[in-house]
Amino acid sequence: MRLPLRIGILGTGFISTEFALAVHAGASPLVRIGAVASRDAGRAQALARRCGAARAHADYATLLADADVDAVYIGLPNSLHAEWAVRSAFAGTHVLCEKPLAPTSAEVQRMIETFERHGLLLLEAFPFQFQPQTLEMQRRITAGEIGAVRVLQATTGFALANPANVRLRPELGGGALLDIGCYCVSLARLVFGRRPLRVRATGTAGATGVDMTTTATLEFADGGWAQLACSMEVGPHRAAILVGTGGVLETSFTNHTSATQPARLRLKRGTAWDATFESIDVATGNGFVLEAEALARIVTSDDVAQRRTLHRLSLDNSATLTAIGRSLQAGGPVDV
Repeated sequence: MRLPLRIGILGTGFISTEFALAVHAGASPLVRIGAVASRDAGRAQALARRCGAARAHADYATLLADADVDAVYIGLPNSLHAEWAVRSAFAGTHVLCEKPLAPTSAEVQRMIETFERHGLLLLEAFPFQFQPQTLEMQRRITAGEIGAVRVLQATTGFALANPANVRLRPELGGGALLDIGCYCVSLARLVFGRRPLRVRATGTAGATGVDMTTTATLEFADGGWAQLACSMEVGPHRAAILVGTGGVLETSFTNHTSATQPARLRLKRGTAWDATFESIDVATGNGFVLEAEALARIVTSDDVAQRRTLHRLSLDNSATLTAIGRSLQAGGPVDV
């Protein structure tokens, strides 16, 4: 497959628009926006003009049949991810799909099986995973700079004021856990390298029935623990602390970093009380561009093992999210 990878955009909502404009502005030699599709032809044409796409389509299926599209970005509501990802696979197209891949682990399992059967990549869109701060965090963990990680605490949230927001609609896969708690679950999977054995969760629901705030404790097989919190009724924040047998690492694990919003990565080596933190400088970048470039590198490398590794990561994320949701309903611990 040639570069730049030509990405087709399914949907013209907020997140799809942000992604398309970022990739266009990034002017990367690896990726460009090839086409845009919307159920509203005018919206498709308007976004296509803004992001330099050659074509606009008035329905999603027509974009999947576009011979000049190498991969698809799905920024639709969570409830539509599985349908259009599977349809993309049958059209022979790689997919970068917004998180979470689907509201249930059963749907994600079906999606992954379809993509592997067709020899394609389904990449879950977690921009923070491709940020230099996250790659540096993983490198230092692997190097043993804080010893074996025993506790991870991660929290993220924002204040949701619009009562018409899709995040408040349960039929569209709304709720704090699926919308932002998935970031904390994904971080825990990166840090511990496996899915947890069991989870225990609690939280509060809003007027529409979706969870507004959820906290969860995850137990891992090697004695590791993760404490996660997400909320749609708090001030905006994202932060995590990793506590190991030989030190501590702090990260903001943000999606987008810049000179005005730099990444935060701090390391404290050793177990002495008077050990001090050192700040680690890392490069900055727009996470949408970084994840799109990662997609291009992976699909052009034809590394089947890497694709399957990424698929396993998403399966573990989904199984964990589903277990947390079950624990919320059951009011007690649930095996993953």
